Amino acid sequence: MTTLLFVGPSLPDADQQLAGSGIQIRPPIAGGDLLRLDLGPGDAVAVVDGYFHQQRAVRHKELLVQLDRGVRVLGAASMGALRAADLAPFGMEGVGRIYRDYHDGVLTADDEVAVSHGPAESGYRRASEPLVNIRATLELAERREVIDRELGTRIIQALAATPYQLRDYRRLVGIARDLGLAPPRAAQLEALCRDTPVDRKREDALELVGRIRQLPAPVPPERSEETSRTIFLYAWETAARRTESADGTADLTLLRISQLLAPGYPEAHRGAVLQRVADECRGECGPPPSHDDTAVVLRHGVHRGWYGDPDTTDDFGFLELWLTADEQRTLDRREQLVQFVVRSYRIVPSIMDDLTSLDAAKRAELLGAARQIARASDEVNAGAAENDSAFSIDLLRADRIISWIRDHWQVTDAELPFALLDRGLDSEAALVTALRPYYLLVRYNPEILTLFPGTPAAVDFDRGYQAAARSARRHQLFEDVFELPPELEANSFITVPVLRHIADSLRLEPGRRLADLGCGRGGPGLWLAQHTGAELRGVDLSAVAVQQATERAGSAGQATFTTGDLEATGLPDRNAHAVVCIDAFHFAADPMAAALEAHRVLSPGGRYVVTGWEPMDADDPRLPESLRIDFTAVLTRAGFAVLERTEQPDLAARQQQLYERALTANTDDEAMRHLMAEAKTGLALSPLLRRVLIVAEKPDA
Repeated sequence: MTTLLFVGPSLPDADQQLAGSGIQIRPPIAGGDLLRLDLGPGDAVAVVDGYFHQQRAVRHKELLVQLDRGVRVLGAASMGALRAADLAPFGMEGVGRIYRDYHDGVLTADDEVAVSHGPAESGYRRASEPLVNIRATLELAERREVIDRELGTRIIQALAATPYQLRDYRRLVGIARDLGLAPPRAAQLEALCRDTPVDRKREDALELVGRIRQLPAPVPPERSEETSRTIFLYAWETAARRTESADGTADLTLLRISQLLAPGYPEAHRGAVLQRVADECRGECGPPPSHDDTAVVLRHGVHRGWYGDPDTTDDFGFLELWLTADEQRTLDRREQLVQFVVRSYRIVPSIMDDLTSLDAAKRAELLGAARQIARASDEVNAGAAENDSAFSIDLLRADRIISWIRDHWQVTDAELPFALLDRGLDSEAALVTALRPYYLLVRYNPEILTLFPGTPAAVDFDRGYQAAARSARRHQLFEDVFELPPELEANSFITVPVLRHIADSLRLEPGRRLADLGCGRGGPGLWLAQHTGAELRGVDLSAVAVQQATERAGSAGQATFTTGDLEATGLPDRNAHAVVCIDAFHFAADPMAAALEAHRVLSPGGRYVVTGWEPMDADDPRLPESLRIDFTAVLTRAGFAVLERTEQPDLAARQQQLYERALTANTDDEAMRHLMAEAKTGLALSPLLRRVLIVAEKPDA
């Protein structure tokens, strides 16, 4: 059982009063404090003091949420008395005279209990006196016949019209004199206020302490109905969450950055929603026949009446509202329904599930990068305000923000509403509001987006390869810039002379086995196999790329392709005489594991060629971890002997030319939009990188 007491100036010695009790003492309560707590049946929350001026006051619904959870909630003396008087019908317990006076309508003004005070370090030293204490002290003065009731009433009226910060006993005595109290009686009143003032707030706080010392007591009966889950309550709960970080950045801030800017977020969001809906089905509908979340989700949609059984019904016209034109043409019915579930998912109508979205961002390890972007944006915006006193992020144009995000997400105007839903966002207005604080940073420093970690999901590669296969313009651009023959259809930054050098370095000849890791659509690997007679085994993360490569290879039997990743290729030990990895090594989540996997696959004496990028400065914070690889160091630690490291300025220049030409394209071609987005980041990073080719050898056993 956990018991918490929120207290401050009403009982500054609470730690002494509760020594050894096990009751946890917290500072005065503020809005959001309760929503950060993980409490349940058997726990208790006692509220005495609470902030209301310096910070947002605790909201009634925050207390109701705790009551919904079976937590016992008590209040007294100050903010606790106010909230208990309002929430007594819902199960909150009030304690003390002040609570009873509010509950019975004797007191009505909130500022009766307001007090100005110092910080905790000062013992919450009071700088004013609450009106409830002044009332009690004046009642004592009446009983001792220092003043009469009429004068007491007039003094209270005068102090009630005074700001709470200025109420104290010195002012009280001055008002009494101004109202005609004789000097001898005024002196008596001054002595009484100085020597025997009544502290009703302390009295009530001590009564509450006595009550909670006796807990556990009978838990209040269950409430007949739970608190209405409004959009405001849900937003408060989400905003109250904090990661355990020194800067205390709200999780909701980090979530919005991840939703807007992390390229892998949509897939993470999709997985989190499917898991949430599948778990709901397992809990409500009984054990499903399948352990696959997607199958369970499709089943749950039928249970809930979201749509008919896809095996027996064809009335799915509503899907037009939830799918792009391309998805309506290309996705099968079941995948369309899954897309509908993900995009339509809400806690209740109109409330997006930010907590599920936040879980997705955490599992994808996006929040660290989001925190760095938040800090960098603060610096950029502060600099802009320093240079222009009229600057405000609220003045940033919405149309430019939407245009930028459309390019970043690589979607058309028609696809933008669906891209929003794929990220757990519900409107362009929400998008603009969320992106404004970060727009200047990402607009003029796009390289910072490479801070987001992780290997792109296979589905992202799949979509990219599908688009590339349909894009004659993209193929032509690569052919023109890298002077490639049409049949090569490369997606890498490679030329035929470099491929000849790779073939010579790998000592390829008929009958030797070549493994192409990260082979993509197979272009360079197939060229090497066809021009040397080597047998090719290609491995790629994307099933679409593997299918396209297999179709290009035909049925000659010289080349086969399978799915796998750089750290787990699925190839046999010591099976390949040569291994090549062209412009794919930086996709490895663990570069050392990828190097060790190539070493395992390669036979003794075999060679490994890697092309890619090395940093000018490995400590440059603008570079993502994936582009800080020292190939010589990694391959050496993996057991290779590095024979050659060649810088390739010609390929770097061609890459820059490709990017510059891509940015001038005016097209709705999806593959070109992907390339344009890549170009923006690539051009920003290119001065920080060297293009290299590495030849390494696995020593003989």
